Amino acid sequence: MTSGQLSRAEALACSGYRYACHVMLYSDTKTQLFGRIPIRHIILMQMRFDGLLGFPGGLVNPSEETLEAGLSRELLEELGVALPISVEDHVDSCHAPSSSPSSSSHLITHFYVKKMEEEQIREVERAAVSTATDHGQEV
Repeated sequence: MTSGQLSRAEALACSGYRYACHVMLYSDTKTQLFGRIPIRHIILMQMRFDGLLGFPGGLVNPSEETLEAGLSRELLEELGVALPISVEDHVDSCHAPSSSPSSSSHLITHFYVKKMEEEQIREVERAAVSTATDHGQEV
């Protein structure tokens, strides 16, 4: 199977695949860095298991729950807050690239974007800091 974009419906119709859902949580802000450099948006990211930054989310089983319910569950596990994610927040589905040219990934990724109020995203950040077991440790 080649890498490429799919509609949400096409992705869910594929059999024999695993599904990963991730979300970019963001808010507009008028905050200034060092009191003088305008910041336009706050984007919530987290340290991944491999030491890289990424968006929260994970594997979802659509035979047990909707993609959005699974993503909300993943947010509760990773951030300590269950946020409602809707179909309207979905922006992209695609076949994940294979790790080697001779293998097929059999993974379809789904990406969501959810705009929040600045205070809401700060509350999520506070919850994540207080519930993250690896917070503050070197990776």
